[in-house]
Amino acid sequence: MRIERKLLLGFLIVVLSVVIVGSIGVISSIHVRDIFLRVKENEFIQLIEAVKMESAARQASIKALEYSLRKE
Repeated sequence: MRIERKLLLGFLIVVLSVVIVGSIGVISSIHVRDIFLRVKENEFIQLIEAVKMESAARQASIKALEYSLRKE
């Protein structure tokens, strides 16, 4: 009877350990996913801003070139 209790207690300890470690793993993977999505969103916003600035600079250089060609 005593061995059965020890086996049952050991089994319960293993099950609780697996549940705790599994829940920690799930929580940390969700946290990592959220961080990845936030970084991805920030990079996308920065990319859009860079494209807008490049487009504005290109338009300005085209206008300057047209202006310089008109003067001649």
